[in-house]
Amino acid sequence: MDTQAEWVHRVLGVAVAGVGSGSGSDAPAEDGLDAATLGEWLDELNAQAAVLPAPVRADLLARVKQQRTSVSADPHKAAAAIEALADDVAVAARAARVADAAKAAGDRVTYRRLQRQWQDAQDQARNELDAIVSSLLADPDLKQDARYPRLQSVAATVTSLIPDDGGLLGQELLELDEATDPAENRAARDRAIKALKDYSGKLAQQSDLQELQAVAEEEFGGVAFLGHLQQSLAALGAQLEKRA
Repeated sequence: MDTQAEWVHRVLGVAVAGVGSGSGSDAPAEDGLDAATLGEWLDELNAQAAVLPAPVRADLLARVKQQRTSVSADPHKAAAAIEALADDVAVAARAARVADAAKAAGDRVTYRRLQRQWQDAQDQARNELDAIVSSLLADPDLKQDARYPRLQSVAATVTSLIPDDGGLLGQELLELDEATDPAENRAARDRAIKALKDYSGKLAQQSDLQELQAVAEEEFGGVAFLGHLQQSLAALGAQLEKRA
């Protein structure tokens, strides 16, 4: 591989093959997809985002508003972007619930802090992967590739290649923080370690992510989106091992 065009064509194949057509359970069915259906979906997301804390609320509401302008022009393309928005709304809602629980618990923040750090690591990895995809979309050589329109259609959901454990590890960390007696502490710790290992295993099996990371390191300034996740998992594991 001696040109950037060859690199981006390579990663395009990974992105298109890895993401596929998407299978978000909360997304409207593709059959019969139209502006009205997407509008109703955006209404639901708007209501969910409206009750979130101020910083994230403003950003998500602005994104909902922006998406409303695109649903009529190309409903199928808009659906991919709205699905990604729905994922972000769900993540923000979970983070808000965690923050409320931490506030109610007063100074018992040790593992709540680790939970927030883990959430931040996932968000950072997805943001960095988004930045790589944006660079691909802007590449003039890649625009000549016959698969470029397909990349455009899946670009908003490429971050779905990063495994999502449904918040299980974060929840186990919260329960560990709330454990009071030795037996409860050990059980909570064991569950948290199992959740961490399960996620680490899923991450290690994602060959598409390994391929994207190789491209990121060689062609996009060494952006270590995968490395950040792995480092966060290692740090969490070290903290769990210290828990008596």
